[in-house]
Amino acid sequence: LVGSEMCIRDSSRCQRFSFKRILPRDMEKHLLHVAAAEQIDLQPDGAEILARMANGALRDALSLLDQCRAAEGTLDSRAVLEVLGLAGSVQTVQLMQRILERDAGSALMQLGELYGGGKDLTALLGELSDLTRDMMILKTAGKDGADLLTGVYERKTLTELGKDVSMARFLYLTQTLQAACAAISDSFHPVSYTHLRAHETVLDL
Repeated sequence: LVGSEMCIRDSSRCQRFSFKRILPRDMEKHLLHVAAAEQIDLQPDGAEILARMANGALRDALSLLDQCRAAEGTLDSRAVLEVLGLAGSVQTVQLMQRILERDAGSALMQLGELYGGGKDLTALLGELSDLTRDMMILKTAGKDGADLLTGVYERKTLTELGKDVSMARFLYLTQTLQAACAAISDSFHPVSYTHLRAHETVLDL
């Protein structure tokens, strides 16, 4: 008890620092500067991906850049995603496209192919949820919401994919996918459960 009281008294004399996250656009500039100095052919769209994935932490951004330097050639957005093992996001976009088109047969077939190829279902549902969130943010906030995007998907892709989607459907998809992510670990048959929730997202049950 005495020790606790001493800690409380001493804490009032301590300096406290509150650090703000670095904005993605500022981090992009710094990454391009570092890349130029290190003779890494990093393109602006590649720097944008790295900056958003770092989530405001410069050290993480530089670590990601260091991982990417092992790749030969130009580091554009596609190359960065490939090196970091995120090329599967293309398949996530394709699956979302089929969901938005209400093509249940093709969506379930692709879901089965991804699972058969070793894709973790919880990770896939999380990716679909993040993709839905990114589309919704970009559609409602435009460029002002760019700093809130995950950075895994190109803005052009997000805009094209979500242009005809209503806000009501965005909200429904978000709620359904997040609920699925939270519940799949308790399911006795994760594959069947995921198929059912995917079917719901297509038909808006």
